[in-house]
Amino acid sequence: MRAKLDSREVSSVFRRAVSGDIPQILEIIKRAVEKMLSEGKCQWNENYPNEVHIKTDIEKEEGFVIEINNKIEAYGAISFDGEPIYDIIEEGEWLSNSKYAVIHRMASDTNSQFSGLGKLFINYVENHTLQNNIHSIRLDTNYDNEIMLHLLEKSGFTFCGKVNYPKGSRLAFEKLL
Repeated sequence: MRAKLDSREVSSVFRRAVSGDIPQILEIIKRAVEKMLSEGKCQWNENYPNEVHIKTDIEKEEGFVIEINNKIEAYGAISFDGEPIYDIIEEGEWLSNSKYAVIHRMASDTNSQFSGLGKLFINYVENHTLQNNIHSIRLDTNYDNEIMLHLLEKSGFTFCGKVNYPKGSRLAFEKLL
């Protein structure tokens, strides 16, 4: 698919991740974690996400990458199995009660020469979700993840409330397609 990144037309591929991609994916995640920690953010750390999470995503066929010029530039997990944590939402409500896609562990390469990878990943997820006849995407992020919060706003997601994980609450968002 042709995509516009930094006012340049590039050829990008959105595909399921395979086990051979794990080293590149882990490097992207490592750099994302380092950036978050250097900025004092606490959503990800040295233990999450890790290789076990990525391998599980791939085994469940939920791991996806964006490849540009044969290099993986972004990664994320897309699940159509729901998220049990989302069963209870506080300080708000979901936009729908229908089946939904969930995005987890989304990261783009901080060393990439391209900007706009997050938006491109969201666009691919929207298309993939619609191809599976699902019309809602949900995800959560930490309150201090300004980059993701901006991306979600720019991509048309609606803040719905808070969900609680064992290590803290996250801001929950949904977009109807």
